[in-house]
Amino acid sequence: MLLVRTYTAPSPIHGTGLFAAEPIPEGTAIWEFTPGLDQLLYHQPEGETKDWSWREEDCWVVPQDDARFINHSLTPSGKSGGSRHGIDRAARDILPGEEITLDYATFDLDYPEYEQALR
Repeated sequence: MLLVRTYTAPSPIHGTGLFAAEPIPEGTAIWEFTPGLDQLLYHQPEGETKDWSWREEDCWVVPQDDARFINHSLTPSGKSGGSRHGIDRAARDILPGEEITLDYATFDLDYPEYEQALR
C-alpha cells in the first residue's frame, strides 16, 4: 500500500508513472506490502497483471494500488526494502511532481529477462 500522497501521469520513462504529490524526505516509507490488499500469487500472472507484478523466491507480488505505476530507473528516487518483506523508502529527497522510481534489478528475480528483451 502506498504510504505517501501520489498521483499518476504520463511518464517520460515509460507509459504511466507515479509522481510525488508532496515533498518526500529521504528515508520516508513510500510503499509496503499489505496483506488483504496486495496479492501474492504462486503462479505467473497473465495479462496486464503480469506487467506490474514481480517475482520473488517463491511467488509473484501484485500491488493493488497505484504502486503498479512505479517505473524502473538505474538512478532511482526510491530503494526497495525487499518487496513483501520490507518497506520501499525514498533514496533521497523527492520533490513534488517528481517521478518515483525503483531499480527493478534489486527486487525482481525476472528483471534480467526483461532487461534482455529491451535490448
